[in-house]
Amino acid sequence: MRSARRLTSGSSLLLVVLGFGLAVSQFRGQAQSGPVVTDPLPYSLSFTVPGDYAVSTVDFVPRQTQGGFQTETLRMQTATGGPVVPDGANIIAAYLYWETIWTQPSEAIGAKFRGRDITLVRGVDTGLGGPYAPCWSNGGQTMTQFRADVLPLLALELDEHNNPTGRRLVNDRDLIAAGEPLNTVTLPERGVGNQTPQSAGATLLVVYQNPAATTLRRIVVFDGAHLHLPGETASQRIRGFLQSARPANPDAVMGQLTQIAGSGSPNRTDRLLFNGTLLPGGTGRLSATGGGQSDRAWAAPTFDVTGRMMTGATIAGEYGEQVTATVGHGSASPYDCVAQAATVFSTDVTDTDDDGLLDILEDPTPYGVNQLVDPNGAAYPALQRMGAHVGTRDLFVELTAMFADRTLTYGSPSAPYNEEKGQVTVQAPPHDHLPGPAVLKAAGDAFDRAGIRAHFDVGAPGAYRSHFGPAYPSPNAADEYLIGSGVGTGNAADASLARGGEAIREHACTIASEPWCQFPDFPGTVNWKLHYQQLRDAWVAEDGSELTNAGLDQCAKRTDAEPACRRRFDPTRNHIFRTVLFAHARGISRSPFPCVPDGVAEPTIAQLIAASYLGADKTCAAGTHVNPQFHVPQRSSGVADLPGENAMVTLGLSKNFL
Repeated sequence: MRSARRLTSGSSLLLVVLGFGLAVSQFRGQAQSGPVVTDPLPYSLSFTVPGDYAVSTVDFVPRQTQGGFQTETLRMQTATGGPVVPDGANIIAAYLYWETIWTQPSEAIGAKFRGRDITLVRGVDTGLGGPYAPCWSNGGQTMTQFRADVLPLLALELDEHNNPTGRRLVNDRDLIAAGEPLNTVTLPERGVGNQTPQSAGATLLVVYQNPAATTLRRIVVFDGAHLHLPGETASQRIRGFLQSARPANPDAVMGQLTQIAGSGSPNRTDRLLFNGTLLPGGTGRLSATGGGQSDRAWAAPTFDVTGRMMTGATIAGEYGEQVTATVGHGSASPYDCVAQAATVFSTDVTDTDDDGLLDILEDPTPYGVNQLVDPNGAAYPALQRMGAHVGTRDLFVELTAMFADRTLTYGSPSAPYNEEKGQVTVQAPPHDHLPGPAVLKAAGDAFDRAGIRAHFDVGAPGAYRSHFGPAYPSPNAADEYLIGSGVGTGNAADASLARGGEAIREHACTIASEPWCQFPDFPGTVNWKLHYQQLRDAWVAEDGSELTNAGLDQCAKRTDAEPACRRRFDPTRNHIFRTVLFAHARGISRSPFPCVPDGVAEPTIAQLIAASYLGADKTCAAGTHVNPQFHVPQRSSGVADLPGENAMVTLGLSKNFL
C-alpha cells in the first residue's frame, strides 16, 4: 500500500491514503521476463518558461554517522566548474527529492536543506512486505519517497546595499562569490549496515527562467513512488507538453529527460529507454556507487534527447503529443528493488507570437479537438473561446479580492495602527477590494497600446456588473476585456469560461489555528508568499465561494475515487493565467525584530538582533519584551513575482481603505 505523508518541521506525521492505479499492459518491441506497468508515476507539475530545469544529485554512500543524520553537499556546477543554471536566470521553483526507509515514523523526521528544517513536504509510502520483502532483509519496514518545496530555503542574491534583488542563488560559483555555503542536504541515516533509518540520497530539481532564452520550453514532472517488482518494466507516457517545436530540421527538436530513482542490490543491467529505444549510456545508471548489498543507492541520470523526439512520438488526441520513458532490465537477477521517485521531461514548444502561450493552446484544431486536457484528463482553459488568437500577444489574468461586510477594527494597544500619529486603532466601514470597471478598462487600454491584448477573469460578467450596480453602466467599455462577456473578437458569451472573481472575507488571524499569524490585529493582511499561495490554492465551493470548516474537512476526506474539490485557482491554469489577489495589507512588518531589550530607549541593531532570539515556546526571552512594531504591517502597494506570474495588490492601509 502506498500513502502520502506530510511532515511539518519536526512534528507529527499526517497520513493520507492515496491509491495509485497502475495500468498493466504489454510494452511493444521488447521481450519481457516480468510484469509490465504503464504510467508508474502520476502527473504532478508543469511549467512553461523561457528557460529549462537543472538537477543536482548526491548518493548517500554509507559511512559512520553521529546523531542519526548524515549531511552531504549537492554540487551545482559543470564538469569544468561552470554554472549549471545560466548567469542572470531567475529560479522560479526548487524541489528536493529523497528516499528514506524507516521502522518508526519518528525516524523519518528531521531532514534539512542548507541547515534549515524542511517544511512543505509530501511523501509516498510503500510497505516492504509481500513481494517487496527482499528489498529489506529485516522485514516490516516502510520506504518513503519524499518531495519538498525548498525554494524559500535557497540563498538570496543581495545588491551592493545588502538588499535582496528578488533572485535566488543555486550555482556553486555564485554561492561562493556571495560568501554563502554550498547547498547541503541532511537526512536521517543510521550508517553502515542493515539498520533504519536509511536514506538513499537526494536530488535538487530547479526550474529557471533565462532572460537570454530565445525559445519557450515546456517542463512536465511525474512524481510519487513506484517500487518495481522483480523483472518489471515500467513505461511512463509523458504527456502535458502538448506540442514540441517544429524546426526546419526534425533532428533539432530539443528535449531533456531525467529519471530520479533509488535502488538496492547492484544490478548493472538496468536499462533506460526513450520512445522504445535504449538511450546512449542508458545501461547501469541506477546501480549503487558504493556500499554493500543492503545499502540503497540514489541516482538521477539526465539525457539530452534532442534529435530523438520524432522517432516514436505520437499524437494522443486531446492529450496532445506524447513520448515514452521506460525503466527496465536486461536481467531480473539480482532483484535491485528500483524505486522510481520522479520522471522529468522538457522540450521546446511553439509560441509564434511570443506571448508565453503555446500556439496549440490558443488553437487546438490541428489535433482535431476543440480543447486539450492535461495528463490527468483535466481540461486546459479554452483560450480560443476567451478571445485568444495565434499572432496576437494575449495576456490572461485571474482576479481575486478580499472584502469586509461589516465595520472592522485595525490595530490595538499592543499593536498600534500608527504610533507616530497617536492612532491606536482605526475603524473601516464595509468595503471591497475588487477593482471596478474603470480600473480594468484603464489597464486593458494600457496593455492594448503596448500591443498586448488583456483578458481579465472577474467571474461571471453578469455577476460582476450586478456587484457594482449603477456604477456599472451598460454597455461598458470594460466588457471587451472581460472573459465570457461576449464582447470583443472571439470572446464567447459564456459565463462558464470565467472561473475567477472569488471573494475572500477579511478576518483576523489567530495564532492557535494559523501558525503564520503575525498580524492578529489587522484583518485581511496576507504574508507573501506562503499565505498568498494558501489562499490561491485553497478549496472552495463549486461556485467559487468560501467553504466552512466543515466543508474543508469534507474536501480533505475525499478519496481518489471521488472528484476533488474545486481550488480557488484551477491548477490547469498554472503558467497560462497570471493571478492577482487584491488584499487589505501585505504582511511585511514595520520592524523585523520580534523582541526588544528591556530598559533600552534606543537599542542598536546588534542589541535588537540579540534580543530577538526566541525561546522554544516562540516567546521573547527574559530581559526582553514583545516589539509592537513587529506586529504592525507596513504600508505597501503590493508585491509580485519577477519577471511576472503571481501578484498581490494591497492598498487597504491608504486613506479610503481600498
